[in-house]
Amino acid sequence: MRIGSGRRLESLLEYPAMTCYFPETTLIEVNPGMIRRRLVKAGDLPRNRRKKFFLRDEDHWDVAEFSESYQYRLIKEIWHHRDDLGAAPLYQSLLEDIQRGDGFQRGGRQRFALTDEAALIHYMTTYLDIMRDIAENGYRADAGPDELGVAIAGDGELMKYSSGKHRLAMAQVLGIPRIPVRICRIHQGWWRTHTPDPSEPVPQALARVLAGHSGDTTDA
Repeated sequence: MRIGSGRRLESLLEYPAMTCYFPETTLIEVNPGMIRRRLVKAGDLPRNRRKKFFLRDEDHWDVAEFSESYQYRLIKEIWHHRDDLGAAPLYQSLLEDIQRGDGFQRGGRQRFALTDEAALIHYMTTYLDIMRDIAENGYRADAGPDELGVAIAGDGELMKYSSGKHRLAMAQVLGIPRIPVRICRIHQGWWRTHTPDPSEPVPQALARVLAGHSGDTTDA
């Protein structure tokens, strides 16, 4: 497959087809500290555009600081208060919600029903056990059910996207130097700028343009 064969690549492929066609190329290793922001899907985004591998217009997406996300705050507080989880401000906040009768579920794909204090302790201890294992034995890409997904924005910035928010937060809080991430989205304009030759084979083009995101710097 070449970029210029028939219609352009970005009009042909959707997600997750792209990662199925090029599973090795779209999986790269990066410094987790370089992922500072996250893309949040807008509620009114047309369904057919949610599936596109190539982002066409970032104005339809909200951008937020990853360090301000619930997942990052949770993981940071758990690690900071690992010797006394009850001292974590978020623990107290969640406990107050439970005591008011506002039981709810948390935890992404691994759901936790927070209906009493014992469930809350189990919820936070589960993440703490994972972090202690990472700190002792290193980061494992297969520790979770899904890959850690990211997107490349129009200016080339690597942003958090899709699954793996807790694991990214763990890697950042623990100072893990390198982690594997799956490229789930690429901004169409950025891709076209970096693939001017329509005769270049797609695997070669992907490997070349994604190689720049495998560095150790925190600049995109």
